[in-house]
Amino acid sequence: MSGIIDAEARAQIEELLARYAHAIDNDLIEDWPLFFIDDGQYLVTTRENLAKGRPVGIMYCDGRGMMQDRVTALRQAIVFEPHVYRHIVGSTLISAAADGSYAAWPLSRRDRLASRGDAISQAHGRARFLAHRHPSRDPVVRWAATRERMVAGASLRSAAAVD
Repeated sequence: MSGIIDAEARAQIEELLARYAHAIDNDLIEDWPLFFIDDGQYLVTTRENLAKGRPVGIMYCDGRGMMQDRVTALRQAIVFEPHVYRHIVGSTLISAAADGSYAAWPLSRRDRLASRGDAISQAHGRARFLAHRHPSRDPVVRWAATRERMVAGASLRSAAAVD
């Protein structure tokens, strides 16, 4: 992927990424699968697996249905202490492809904040989103993610940039 993108496309992709982080940070996780196309993919992996080319991840969802199952599990089956997530999203590198899709690498950090004040950095570096224009009932959301890949780590030394 290469090529210069226009300001409108950049603004719309950055808006998609901001809404994505907002949904997770504000416990609107039922909305999370809606950021992806029906057959979109979500992968959280480790630096080691990424470096060795292993397709194994901490979490992998192949399709919106698996993402919705994950949301159901989080709401009904997986028990955690009360917590919230907070994303810090910095500059985003965006490249255009000839087929009209885009790759976006937002510089980001996601922390898990427990009710007693503990903060755990869960992921940092650059996540990779593949996005394309998508018809939507909501005129503000004009983009959808095809795939997201994120590297998780417990310390800055264990994080890696994602291609």
